[in-house]
Amino acid sequence: MHCRLVVRAEDARSSGNNLLSSADDHHRSDSGDDASHASSVSSFATATVVVTVQDVNDNPPRFPDAPYSCRVRENASPEVLSAPVFVAGAVDRDDPPFERIEYSLRDTLGGLFSVNASTGEVFASRSLDRETSGSFRLSLIARDVGRPRMTAEAALDVTVDDENDSAPEFEEGLYRLEVPEDAAAGDLVGKVVARDADKGPNAVIR
Repeated sequence: MHCRLVVRAEDARSSGNNLLSSADDHHRSDSGDDASHASSVSSFATATVVVTVQDVNDNPPRFPDAPYSCRVRENASPEVLSAPVFVAGAVDRDDPPFERIEYSLRDTLGGLFSVNASTGEVFASRSLDRETSGSFRLSLIARDVGRPRMTAEAALDVTVDDENDSAPEFEEGLYRLEVPEDAAAGDLVGKVVARDADKGPNAVIR
């Protein structure tokens, strides 16, 4: 931050000359009066002073609108995985260079996720299987570059969107049913059960 001050400096000759004129008053003449008046005029100078307030690292980073959430598709291709699933955007009110932020994850969940330290882009390191785990919670950390370094932390919930990648399975590999010889058409003779590990419409069996 900058501010400008105007400083004025004035000499003290006016008061000194007036005292001298008072002491020699009986010698005053017209010419002496003019000289005394001329010498009593003070002179001054002005200067502009620019005051710069130097910043210190007194503001921690902040995650606006935290906590966060995002979605990622199950069994994503390498091309899809090359794009971030989320981009963190922490802010710091300090001036350069203290406002620069570095990102990290408190836990990468076994290398399943990573974050770009400079940009805050969060990536899935490999394709995700919703049937194994349908959601993950990550802890994003933002750290500034001041001394001491100040930090902020925010939660990121990652939801895995289901794909129809699981075939239905019967609960039993073999079913034995007994049918009475007098059974009529349409009579219930037994029940078989199949299940699908997918979710939502992908789990409906007909």
